[in-house]
Amino acid sequence: MKILAFPAFRNEHKNPYNSRLYNFIKEQGHKVEEFYRFQSLKDKYHIFHIHWPDTIIRAKSLFFLNSLRLVLFYFDLIILKIAGTKIVWTAHNLRSHEYSQNSHLNQVLERIHISIFIKYFINAIIVLNDQTESMIKTLYNIGENRRLTFVKIPHPNYRGIYKTMDQQFARKELNLNQQLFTYGYFGIIRKYKNVKNLVECFINLNDVNSQLIIAGSPEDLDEVRAIEEMIVNEKNIYFLEKRLTNHEVSCFFSACDLTVLPYKNIHNSGSAILSLSMNKPILVPDRPVFSEFSDIVGKDWVCTYQELSADALKVAQEKAKTLRILEPINYGISKLDNSILASETLSFYELIIRK
Repeated sequence: MKILAFPAFRNEHKNPYNSRLYNFIKEQGHKVEEFYRFQSLKDKYHIFHIHWPDTIIRAKSLFFLNSLRLVLFYFDLIILKIAGTKIVWTAHNLRSHEYSQNSHLNQVLERIHISIFIKYFINAIIVLNDQTESMIKTLYNIGENRRLTFVKIPHPNYRGIYKTMDQQFARKELNLNQQLFTYGYFGIIRKYKNVKNLVECFINLNDVNSQLIIAGSPEDLDEVRAIEEMIVNEKNIYFLEKRLTNHEVSCFFSACDLTVLPYKNIHNSGSAILSLSMNKPILVPDRPVFSEFSDIVGKDWVCTYQELSADALKVAQEKAKTLRILEPINYGISKLDNSILASETLSFYELIIRK
């Protein structure tokens, strides 16, 4: 089987999700290639698997340039369709993360792009949870007469990529206080991640026996500057403004007692899976996707809030202190093993090809 993927391996430094999936598929004897412009002219493929079609449109680009990118992208799609390639989309999110920050014209362009992409080009959609299928159908007005195959294949865990280590050693590596309860946020610093709200809530908590560490690639400089201004006089808030190495990721999660993900709107979260993979409980917004996580790993590992506040942080802290880290989560998180879910993806490819 020949598979074209966007992305396949190019985003490994940011998220090993894709590379782990396609390395497994390659190990089963199949060919996987990275999608580039005009790739459709170079070979014939059984499957074109795209993960983030919204990234064709770039938030800070001019409307004209984004329109040109779409024209070139659809040229490849048309060639692939003519050649009989089946097109599969994994719906990590329904809209781009920066959708609300786009210009009005780019917002309209993205809506038109995804609607056309779904209605006329793709053959199948992989969803990561139970709610996404109905949300896609509603948002993009997909009727029952549209022959579109959906399948649920959850996000795999990150076991085997990052090592857990002794908490005292990890805190020493990061120059953290050994005695304080440690909240952590890990991820790219972008406005929609709502990290400023987490900082504000932690300051309002006013707890001298706790500390907060924020670590991630500073992609939104305005957001980074705003956070820096908020924490200038805060001794118990640590801000690592960098893309972390695998060793640093291991140190970060090993040092923390609880991971806080203060998102406003979220449909899926690789950061939540990563935290649970590292045996760290999470505090997350009360959304259906996290209810599914709770069913998989156990309710004690997933604390939720209606609105993030100092009280929500305190409640989650008390809950996290009762956990026997490293024991109860192992069975649940093992259900999300990459080899199991990659095998399901491969079987789904074979099903779509036969249709």
